[in-house]
Amino acid sequence: MAGTKPLSWKWKLTIAIVILLLVGIGFILTEWGHGAMENAIQERYNTTLPAERINMDSADSYLTLAWWVGNVCQRTKRCTEMYKKFMGVEDDTIWQKIDSGKRPWKGFFDPSDNSGWGIMHPRAPEAFYEYIHQYESLGHSGQFIREEAHKYYVLFHKVYPQVAKSNGKPHPRFYIYWEKIKDKFIMKFRGLPPSDIQPKPKEYPGSEWLGKEHELNKPKS
Repeated sequence: MAGTKPLSWKWKLTIAIVILLLVGIGFILTEWGHGAMENAIQERYNTTLPAERINMDSADSYLTLAWWVGNVCQRTKRCTEMYKKFMGVEDDTIWQKIDSGKRPWKGFFDPSDNSGWGIMHPRAPEAFYEYIHQYESLGHSGQFIREEAHKYYVLFHKVYPQVAKSNGKPHPRFYIYWEKIKDKFIMKFRGLPPSDIQPKPKEYPGSEWLGKEHELNKPKS
């Protein structure tokens, strides 16, 4: 329109900032943005040497993203898939072959040299704990929730010692989440807890560490 003044630099800057904010909000709240972040983490994982993967800070980023996808964006099914990927149990047929030496691990775990994240990672029991909460919110029956929760025991009490060659000892953080999973998701739905779980060894952290996972990673003085 004739006589219309061009926008000042202040208005142009304001518009640019608004657009960037909208793009940023869209990035963190949409499936497209989540996919881009997950792909970036996957790329870094793939390009990291197997022996170094378990110490990657990208594991924290991935679990934070999974929590965000499920609890903030309410993409519950996708959230459960991400947790299963972290634990290396994306392929559901693993539960039919759990006692086999050829378990179909799939996700962030390489059974050929026990590398990657999977059940070997320090935060794997935490990932399962968050997973079962999301699984319950999908509306499954009590029977299915109970059976799914029992897999925590299978992974970290039965399979972990075989994979890690830990002389029969469960995952070091098994006991942090076991009591809550047993009470909330097994016994609540009329399930009986396994009878072969020994009292928590003194060197294992207990439930008092819930919410303080970062402190467990501090170097010992």
